[in-house]
Amino acid sequence: MVEITLKLTRKWSSVATVAADQSKSLVFDVHEEIAKLTLDIVTSCVFGTEIMSDEKMHEIVYRTITESLELMGKRLFNIADIIPIINRLPLSSKRRIDKCISEGKQLIRQIVDNRKKGLTKSACSDLLDLLIAASDEDKASKFTDEEVYEEALTFDFYRRVEAEVALVLNDDEEITSSTLPLLSYTEVVLKEALRIHQPVPAIVRTATKDNTLVGSA
Repeated sequence: MVEITLKLTRKWSSVATVAADQSKSLVFDVHEEIAKLTLDIVTSCVFGTEIMSDEKMHEIVYRTITESLELMGKRLFNIADIIPIINRLPLSSKRRIDKCISEGKQLIRQIVDNRKKGLTKSACSDLLDLLIAASDEDKASKFTDEEVYEEALTFDFYRRVEAEVALVLNDDEEITSSTLPLLSYTEVVLKEALRIHQPVPAIVRTATKDNTLVGSA
């Protein structure tokens, strides 16, 4: 995570230096840059850093996710797309979303298959390695390829929240002003949940104007 972030900041610094030497203004699409950074971090944690060095895989991951999210966002504002029967019809946007999902699934299954065959290896133990090695308590059975695929796309942090609540609140005591600040991880999860699932559906926070950082737009 740190290495990927540093790589991005070094790229920004390099581009900014060149622009300054040429006395040119520099404009960054922060939304696009941070979106790429987030995808890079999540992808490397789940599937290993080797996927980041494969330009074709990296392009497919970024394109399929960003394009499908953009299309689904547009469908939210189309009344025809929220009617149960109509939204399942093979309309143009539906076909494009299905194509992105299909490409993404195919890529992930290829990554899982290559790792199980030993064709790829992560620099350190990543989530994919743990899922492939996971087995029942009796060690008799392991995850199937489909189960590994499904689990690789699931991020569940409820156990950490549960453990924090159990540690801070003894004997199911009520939350008070003194115990609330101690639930730091729970607060992070709640804020992230509200960020992803906005209280007002389909309306997200958007910057109303450009920001200038250290003299550069």
